[in-house]
Amino acid sequence: MKALSTILLLLALFLVPAGSAAAYKDCRAQEESIKRQLEIARSYGNKHRIAGLERALYKAQRNCTEEKQRYRAKEERAEKREEIAELREEVRKLEQELKEARIKGDPDKIAKRERKLREAMEELVTTERELFD
Repeated sequence: MKALSTILLLLALFLVPAGSAAAYKDCRAQEESIKRQLEIARSYGNKHRIAGLERALYKAQRNCTEEKQRYRAKEERAEKREEIAELREEVRKLEQELKEARIKGDPDKIAKRERKLREAMEELVTTERELFD
């Protein structure tokens, strides 16, 4: 488990710059999406939609900066790391509960604890993948 934690930490350190570049592309993608919608609205002569999209484009260009996107991405990564720490603690507790259930020998409790542990581990893996994607 410690080796896994070390590997995950190293991956996180190497993936931080990639995440900020991806966030900047999101700003450009957002602007391009609004521009495409604006072209469609113009082709149909939808004045209200055009006005709304022009406001949205202006706000996107004004507010969507690389710095803000990096900050948001950093905050999201911090939240994910916190969630991962909580999930690891839950997995540790569930492993202990399973161990105790095995000592008592109750098959129903063992099955229940194994199921809960498996679900918690799946959630942990999913959350870790989200952090590094």
